[in-house]
Amino acid sequence: MIFSLGVTAAGARTEQRALYNACLRLQGDMREAQQRAVLEGVNYTILFSPADDYYKMYKTPLRVDRTVYFDGGVSYDAGMGLSSVTFTGKTLTFTPRGTTSGGGTVYLKSGRFSQKVTVTPVSGRVLIEPVD
Repeated sequence: MIFSLGVTAAGARTEQRALYNACLRLQGDMREAQQRAVLEGVNYTILFSPADDYYKMYKTPLRVDRTVYFDGGVSYDAGMGLSSVTFTGKTLTFTPRGTTSGGGTVYLKSGRFSQKVTVTPVSGRVLIEPVD
């Protein structure tokens, strides 16, 4: 029985670590998109695909710069009656001024753990927060 609890605790830590790493990666990619929009003087977009557990970064839809799939059991979280991505059209766009097309939140989960990555409107600040 103690062995089972140890495995469960180790599994929980692994789930939490995978979730937090995915949130850090998403946060970093959002910040990179914002910086590239400013440096290159063009809109830069992240398109979220909750049905397939990935997102794409691009400045034009015809040439995707990066596609990121979640791994380690991490996926979008549409639990608790929430939409897993609250950005209009499941799209986040940064303008050449570094501002966003609008604020929103991406909910992620791994096992029984959930976190959210929120982008504030106007400023484009990106925060990782626990789900209440």
